[in-house]
Amino acid sequence: MKLFLTILAVIISLLILTTVLSLVFLKWIRVVNVTIYEKKILNNHKLVLLSDLHNFQYGENNQKLIQLISKQNPEYILIAGDLLVDGNPDLNIVRDFLSKISELNCTIIYTSGNHEIKYKNKFPELWNEYLTFLKNQGVIFLDDSSYETEDIYFSGYTNKTEHFRKFRKLYPLTVEEMREELPLYDGDKCNFLIAHHPDFFPVYCEWGADRVVSGHLHGGIVRLPFVGGLLTPQTFFGPKYDFGTYYRDNKSITVTAGLGVHTIPLRLFNRPDITVINLTK
Repeated sequence: MKLFLTILAVIISLLILTTVLSLVFLKWIRVVNVTIYEKKILNNHKLVLLSDLHNFQYGENNQKLIQLISKQNPEYILIAGDLLVDGNPDLNIVRDFLSKISELNCTIIYTSGNHEIKYKNKFPELWNEYLTFLKNQGVIFLDDSSYETEDIYFSGYTNKTEHFRKFRKLYPLTVEEMREELPLYDGDKCNFLIAHHPDFFPVYCEWGADRVVSGHLHGGIVRLPFVGGLLTPQTFFGPKYDFGTYYRDNKSITVTAGLGVHTIPLRLFNRPDITVINLTK
């Protein structure tokens, strides 16, 4: 009995310690800078990548987060999905955040994550109101669609619900399927893809993307030195593209660790971030 109580006390202590540490890391937001060289652009560009806020707030009305973004003086803000939580119909936090960053002198481009997809199905009327709000705020929402600038061709790919199944093998995505949903751009501009799920990076490359940005994996939930992220929100161990910039045949994907928590409310040795991408000639 004494041994059992001792083991129980140790387990409870570890759970408490894990919870406290997770709360500390969740509040300890950072800026991650990456430089990507791109021969197809005419001028250098600064982009801020955000993902997986999940209705979280940094400071009252997200003032800490907004100030951090503003200090970067970005030309573009790219949102790779999951600003909201699909089980919560209240969009006040997200609306307030978007209305504030829309006042910054930059272009905001937003693509759905799995929570936007589920929200749309659960609350179709509220979703339509949300789309109207985004349009009124000047936010460019890309749902298997594209937005063209002088030297960048931005596309937003909406992953399918089956790509986010839990406890099951990753549902495949083929290039043919992707090209049916999002036609290939074959021009001379930088083909820049925003897609929530990073695991399909090889498919995105084959589709024709030069540069890709993603989120979703929350940095691997728990990060260990020399190991990286341990777990995905779909409960797979050892995610391949959990955080950082990865290259394949001169193409790249930049994955942010995201800003909030949801499915597994845990962040250990895994600070939330905004990622600043310096796209450089």
